[in-house]
Amino acid sequence: MTTSNGRVRTRLSPQQRKEQLLNCALNAFARRGIARAGHADIADVANVSVATVFNYFPSRDELVEAVLNEAEREFTSILSNSVTQEPHSLRASLNRVTAEVIDAALDEQDWLKIWFEWSTSIRENIWPQFAKSNQKFIDRLSEQFQAGMARDELNSPHTPEDLASMVNGIIYMLYLHANQHADKEQLTSKAQAYINVLMEA
Repeated sequence: MTTSNGRVRTRLSPQQRKEQLLNCALNAFARRGIARAGHADIADVANVSVATVFNYFPSRDELVEAVLNEAEREFTSILSNSVTQEPHSLRASLNRVTAEVIDAALDEQDWLKIWFEWSTSIRENIWPQFAKSNQKFIDRLSEQFQAGMARDELNSPHTPEDLASMVNGIIYMLYLHANQHADKEQLTSKAQAYINVLMEA
């Protein structure tokens, strides 16, 4: 169906439309930033009216919350996928975590751009959620280091929590490197070097 302004509308179920708008929101937020993107940007990307976007996300707060929740879900899934696959060694898990971050960065995934912007957005209305989510990520990594120590995979003077925080920093560094030099082989080599330092510390 073509509207009077030339736009082509596709009939979707309410759930499909909401998923479509959320994907468009991720794209708009990744391009314009958390503070600037809004309903009109999403309508433009989705080729729908602004009213349609408001129908699914009645306020900007709800829109921002949905976008950040999706970025959080995607980032958290990186660790979940990495620690559940075999082999279950610490090094293998760390290799998988860094590999998934590298792939997402090279694919220019919108949610990853939003996640790292969010990590620097120390505003009262959105920072607490990021801090809480990121702490869960560090806690889960800490469990992996603790299990690795129990299996004698490493003998470090650092606590599992400190080592997990270092991995968090490594992930951020890999993201920065990926945006400067989009070379998967080079990024993988850097990740291995960083992991070696952790395992041998």
